[in-house]
Amino acid sequence: MGSPVSGHELEKYGMPNAFKCQKKMGDYKMRLPLERTSMGGAFKLNGYRTGYHGKWHFGDASGRGSPLDHGFEVSIGATHKGSVQSHFAPYTNPDHIKQVPPPPMSEPRPDGTYMADHLTDETIGTIKKFKNDPFLVVLAHYAVHTPIEAPEDLVDPYEKKRNLLDETDQFTHDHNAVYRTSQDHATYGGMMTAVDNSLGRVMQALKDMGLDKNTTVVFTSDNGGLASSIKEKNMPDIPTTNHPYRHGKTWLYEGGIRVPLIVHAPDRKPVEGGESAFLTTGTDMYPTLLDLAGLPLQPNDHVDGISFAEAVTTNMDGAVRGGPLFWHFAVAPDQKLGRGQPACSAVLEGRWKLLDFYTEGKGGKRELYDIRNDPYEKNNVSKENPEITRRMFIKIKEWRRTWADEKFYEKEMKKGDDGICVAPEGMRI
Repeated sequence: MGSPVSGHELEKYGMPNAFKCQKKMGDYKMRLPLERTSMGGAFKLNGYRTGYHGKWHFGDASGRGSPLDHGFEVSIGATHKGSVQSHFAPYTNPDHIKQVPPPPMSEPRPDGTYMADHLTDETIGTIKKFKNDPFLVVLAHYAVHTPIEAPEDLVDPYEKKRNLLDETDQFTHDHNAVYRTSQDHATYGGMMTAVDNSLGRVMQALKDMGLDKNTTVVFTSDNGGLASSIKEKNMPDIPTTNHPYRHGKTWLYEGGIRVPLIVHAPDRKPVEGGESAFLTTGTDMYPTLLDLAGLPLQPNDHVDGISFAEAVTTNMDGAVRGGPLFWHFAVAPDQKLGRGQPACSAVLEGRWKLLDFYTEGKGGKRELYDIRNDPYEKNNVSKENPEITRRMFIKIKEWRRTWADEKFYEKEMKKGDDGICVAPEGMRI
């Protein structure tokens, strides 16, 4: 899995292989290497105004490693945390087990202001500030994400729909876990509507400012929705389903890694039928946006991404990518997660996808799927295709050799403020 901003797979920075170091650091903070030119920096070097709004989640946003250190001249609402304690101002929860400061906004709003609305206001304000210059503006919502909260007026229509259903909170069993198969969580529906309304407001603002004909807009997500749990009794609190795809967030079945990607490029003729079959992932976003803007690519920086700009106008087959896509979800040996997912690596190339549950049983357990004909991963065909399974497994093992390890992580920790690890205040490494 990789970062749209850096164009790098995060495995290259020791994330899966450094459980000992992570424990040693306690409440550690990670950040992108400061010597790398990330997406914001590349656009800034080409004369663009740059602004980042919302969830950052891969850097010490209160110190070196914030959006401001990666080419964004404006940073609003960014922290190293992946979520807020409340989606309603002042964005804190007095009952939370550990209090953290709310995301830093340009100005406070009245109590009860919804975060998605607040971030949208801030983003539109930045666009107005930049409107006379070329700009790159990122809006990374904290929604949809736990805590599952939404304004009552957005939730009510979904409550009424839910009350009309004969059955709710449906689920199925899989891998010693369960996942939701019915889309009937009213509050989650309200959160989705809030994000939808936000996008509509941004699009209208671009039109009002006369920027709608020359501004490319990309809408996407980082992972599938949270759908899984190890306990049936938790299903009413599990907010969404990715059905008919299997499982969801943190799982490497399609329900966890297949996400929406919409590219609106008004200066280009859209692909016929509105959809392209090109296989892409988050690390491709950095080079693609440079390409769509007519700017030179930075292959030494977005090392794990390629441009899919051609696929915006051409229905390209996934096989033309020229190489496989990889994912990994690491679980420490003594760690048990409430979603039930085992440690897993996955590789997708053309029609074939292999999942390696490397901690299950003796020597691990592997599952092979023909994604083109079986996108819902119902039929494991590894026994029928032993040579393909072997070949794909070799690709996973070769990819793992490119990861950083404990030695890399320990070296970075010793660099102090110049490394990619930031110790909690008062801790010495």
